[in-house]
Amino acid sequence: HISRRIRMPSEPFRPELPKETTIDRRMKQFSLPKRHKLCALKAIDALFSRESGAKGALSYPLRIVWKENNVRQKGEPVQFFISIPKKRIRKAVDRVMMRRRVREAYRLNRGEFISPGFTTVVDVAFIYVADEPVCYDRVEQSMRRLLKKAFPKKSSVAIATVGQEAPLSDVSPC
Repeated sequence: HISRRIRMPSEPFRPELPKETTIDRRMKQFSLPKRHKLCALKAIDALFSRESGAKGALSYPLRIVWKENNVRQKGEPVQFFISIPKKRIRKAVDRVMMRRRVREAYRLNRGEFISPGFTTVVDVAFIYVADEPVCYDRVEQSMRRLLKKAFPKKSSVAIATVGQEAPLSDVSPC
Protein backbone atom coordinates (compact mmCIF):
# COMPACT_ATOMS: atom_id res chain seq x y z
CA HIS A 1 0.00 0.00 0.00
CA ILE A 2 1.58 3.23 -1.16
CA SER A 3 0.15 6.44 0.16
CA ARG A 4 -0.02 9.30 -2.22
CA ARG A 5 0.12 12.78 -1.06
CA ILE A 6 -2.34 15.07 -2.85
CA ARG A 7 -0.99 18.51 -3.24
CA MET A 8 -3.43 21.40 -3.16
CA PRO A 9 -2.43 24.32 -5.34
CA SER A 10 -2.04 27.61 -3.58
CA GLU A 11 -4.59 29.21 -5.92
CA PRO A 12 -7.45 27.45 -7.67
CA PHE A 13 -7.24 27.16 -11.43
CA ARG A 14 -9.31 29.82 -13.13
CA PRO A 15 -9.22 29.93 -16.90
CA GLU A 16 -8.93 33.39 -18.36
CA LEU A 17 -12.19 34.53 -19.94
CA PRO A 18 -11.99 36.29 -23.29
CA LYS A 19 -12.71 40.00 -23.40
CA GLU A 20 -16.06 41.14 -24.80
CA THR A 21 -15.70 42.04 -28.45
CA THR A 22 -17.74 44.12 -30.85
CA ILE A 23 -19.21 40.91 -32.26
CA ASP A 24 -20.41 39.90 -28.78
CA ARG A 25 -22.16 43.25 -28.35
CA ARG A 26 -23.78 42.91 -31.77
CA MET A 27 -24.95 39.41 -30.90
CA LYS A 28 -26.61 40.69 -27.71
CA GLN A 29 -28.80 43.07 -29.72
CA PHE A 30 -30.22 40.05 -31.58
CA SER A 31 -30.86 37.96 -28.48
CA LEU A 32 -34.42 37.03 -27.60
CA PRO A 33 -34.66 36.19 -23.87
CA LYS A 34 -37.75 34.86 -22.14
CA ARG A 35 -38.75 38.28 -20.81
CA HIS A 36 -39.75 39.22 -24.39
CA LYS A 37 -42.38 36.46 -24.50
CA LEU A 38 -45.99 37.10 -23.59
CA CYS A 39 -46.96 34.36 -21.12
CA ALA A 40 -49.71 35.92 -18.96
CA LEU A 41 -53.07 34.34 -19.73
CA LYS A 42 -54.94 37.50 -18.68
CA ALA A 43 -52.94 39.58 -21.16
CA ILE A 44 -53.53 37.04 -23.95
CA ASP A 45 -57.27 36.93 -23.20
CA ALA A 46 -57.39 40.73 -23.15
CA LEU A 47 -55.58 40.83 -26.49
CA PHE A 48 -58.27 38.70 -28.15
CA SER A 49 -61.39 39.96 -26.35
CA ARG A 50 -63.94 41.77 -28.54
CA GLU A 51 -63.96 45.01 -26.56
CA SER A 52 -60.17 45.23 -26.26
CA GLY A 53 -59.66 47.54 -29.24
CA ALA A 54 -56.79 45.44 -30.55
CA LYS A 55 -55.57 46.09 -34.07
CA GLY A 56 -54.67 43.45 -36.61
CA ALA A 57 -53.17 42.93 -40.02
CA LEU A 58 -52.62 40.04 -42.40
CA SER A 59 -49.66 39.30 -44.62
CA TYR A 60 -49.76 35.71 -45.79
CA PRO A 61 -48.73 33.35 -44.10
CA LEU A 62 -48.89 35.41 -40.85
CA ARG A 63 -51.48 37.50 -39.08
CA ILE A 64 -50.55 39.99 -36.36
CA VAL A 65 -52.73 41.25 -33.52
CA TRP A 66 -51.38 44.00 -31.25
CA LYS A 67 -52.71 46.13 -28.45
CA GLU A 68 -51.30 48.62 -25.98
CA ASN A 69 -51.25 47.21 -22.46
CA ASN A 70 -51.73 49.87 -19.80
CA VAL A 71 -51.76 47.34 -16.95
CA ARG A 72 -48.30 45.77 -17.30
CA GLN A 73 -45.60 47.69 -15.48
CA LYS A 74 -42.55 45.41 -15.63
CA GLY A 75 -40.85 43.45 -18.36
CA GLU A 76 -40.03 44.49 -21.88
CA PRO A 77 -42.11 47.18 -23.63
CA VAL A 78 -43.00 44.75 -26.43
CA GLN A 79 -43.93 41.18 -25.53
CA PHE A 80 -45.04 38.64 -28.13
CA PHE A 81 -46.30 35.12 -28.57
CA ILE A 82 -46.59 32.84 -31.56
CA SER A 83 -49.54 30.60 -32.38
CA ILE A 84 -49.27 27.79 -34.92
CA PRO A 85 -52.72 26.15 -34.87
CA LYS A 86 -52.94 22.37 -34.87
CA LYS A 87 -56.02 22.71 -37.06
CA ARG A 88 -53.84 24.19 -39.84
CA ILE A 89 -50.68 22.10 -39.48
CA ARG A 90 -51.34 18.62 -38.13
CA LYS A 91 -47.80 17.31 -37.68
CA ALA A 92 -46.02 18.48 -34.53
CA VAL A 93 -42.66 18.45 -36.32
CA ASP A 94 -43.97 20.94 -38.90
CA ARG A 95 -45.55 23.15 -36.19
CA VAL A 96 -42.25 23.32 -34.30
CA MET A 97 -40.36 24.11 -37.52
CA MET A 98 -42.74 26.95 -38.38
CA ARG A 99 -42.65 28.31 -34.82
CA ARG A 100 -38.86 28.43 -35.04
CA ARG A 101 -38.99 30.19 -38.42
CA VAL A 102 -41.46 32.81 -37.16
CA ARG A 103 -39.42 33.37 -33.98
CA GLU A 104 -36.20 33.74 -35.97
CA ALA A 105 -37.80 36.21 -38.41
CA TYR A 106 -39.05 38.28 -35.44
CA ARG A 107 -35.68 38.12 -33.67
CA LEU A 108 -33.73 39.34 -36.69
CA ASN A 109 -36.16 42.06 -37.84
CA ARG A 110 -37.54 43.60 -34.65
CA GLY A 111 -34.52 45.88 -34.24
CA GLU A 112 -35.42 47.81 -37.40
CA PHE A 113 -38.92 48.64 -36.20
CA ILE A 114 -38.69 48.58 -32.40
CA SER A 115 -35.94 50.94 -31.25
CA PRO A 116 -34.19 50.51 -27.87
CA GLY A 117 -35.85 53.72 -26.61
CA PHE A 118 -39.36 52.40 -27.34
CA THR A 119 -41.44 52.95 -24.19
CA THR A 120 -45.04 52.13 -25.18
CA VAL A 121 -46.10 48.82 -23.61
CA VAL A 122 -47.51 46.60 -26.38
CA ASP A 123 -48.66 42.98 -26.50
CA VAL A 124 -48.27 41.25 -29.86
CA ALA A 125 -49.52 37.92 -31.23
CA PHE A 126 -48.33 36.28 -34.44
CA ILE A 127 -50.79 33.70 -35.81
CA TYR A 128 -49.84 31.34 -38.61
CA VAL A 129 -52.66 31.14 -41.19
CA ALA A 130 -51.23 28.94 -43.97
CA ASP A 131 -52.30 25.30 -44.30
CA GLU A 132 -48.83 23.95 -45.03
CA PRO A 133 -45.29 24.90 -44.02
CA VAL A 134 -43.69 27.65 -46.09
CA CYS A 135 -40.04 28.57 -46.57
CA TYR A 136 -38.23 31.01 -44.30
CA ASP A 137 -37.99 33.72 -46.99
CA ARG A 138 -41.78 34.06 -47.18
CA VAL A 139 -42.09 34.10 -43.39
CA GLU A 140 -39.44 36.83 -43.12
CA GLN A 141 -41.04 38.93 -45.86
CA SER A 142 -44.40 38.65 -44.12
CA MET A 143 -42.84 39.49 -40.73
CA ARG A 144 -41.22 42.64 -42.12
CA ARG A 145 -44.53 43.84 -43.57
CA LEU A 146 -46.42 43.15 -40.34
CA LEU A 147 -43.84 44.81 -38.10
CA LYS A 148 -43.92 47.82 -40.42
CA LYS A 149 -47.70 48.08 -39.99
CA ALA A 150 -47.65 47.59 -36.22
CA PHE A 151 -44.61 49.78 -35.48
CA PRO A 152 -44.26 52.39 -38.22
CA LYS A 153 -41.08 54.45 -38.22
CA LYS A 154 -41.30 58.20 -38.53
CA SER A 155 -39.90 58.03 -42.06
CA SER A 156 -42.47 55.35 -42.98
CA VAL A 157 -45.28 57.51 -41.59
CA ALA A 158 -44.12 60.48 -43.66
CA ILE A 159 -44.02 58.34 -46.78
CA ALA A 160 -47.42 56.82 -46.02
CA THR A 161 -49.00 60.27 -45.70
CA VAL A 162 -47.88 61.09 -49.23
CA GLY A 163 -49.71 57.99 -50.40
CA GLN A 164 -46.83 55.69 -51.22
CA GLU A 165 -45.66 52.65 -49.38
CA ALA A 166 -42.01 52.31 -48.35
CA PRO A 167 -40.34 49.52 -50.34
CA LEU A 168 -39.50 46.27 -48.58
CA SER A 169 -36.40 44.27 -49.30
CA ASP A 170 -36.81 42.24 -52.46
CA VAL A 171 -37.22 38.71 -51.15
CA SER A 172 -38.31 36.18 -53.73
CA PRO A 173 -41.27 34.01 -52.74
CA CYS A 174 -40.72 30.27 -52.56
